[in-house]
Amino acid sequence: MNNLLNSSFQSERHSKILYTANKHWISLVIPIIYILVGLVGIVFTSFGVGFLKLIGLGLLYLLYKGIVAILKYINTKIYLTEDHLTVTYGILGKSVNDIPLNKLEAVILTQNFLGRILNFGTLTASTGDVTQAYVIKNPMELRSKIIK
Repeated sequence: MNNLLNSSFQSERHSKILYTANKHWISLVIPIIYILVGLVGIVFTSFGVGFLKLIGLGLLYLLYKGIVAILKYINTKIYLTEDHLTVTYGILGKSVNDIPLNKLEAVILTQNFLGRILNFGTLTASTGDVTQAYVIKNPMELRSKIIK
């Protein structure tokens, strides 16, 4: 079995990157709220008594989830080559998903009113068995480059 990371990076050298998509900052709103609530959990576990300490432990879990979500945001890269839509992600280990453009069955762009104002949207790329959706900046630009 081939190492997916090596084969993906080898194909990158031979394929020209046409577009690099960035995740939009709106993806960080919920993780930042989790972190702020989790910081309250630190106070509860440090100075609380009884049931407040138990609540504080639950809030610390939200702090953990928020930090992990921000690290995933930082480490996610989305780019379009001549023949693949490639997504790399991971915090300690790296995973690479290559979706061949010739196997794409659907490219769906969802953009609500706030997304149109702030220029973000959810781009969903689907083959028969793999569907990936990401909230990205300039979704119309990536969609038009994929459809070309």
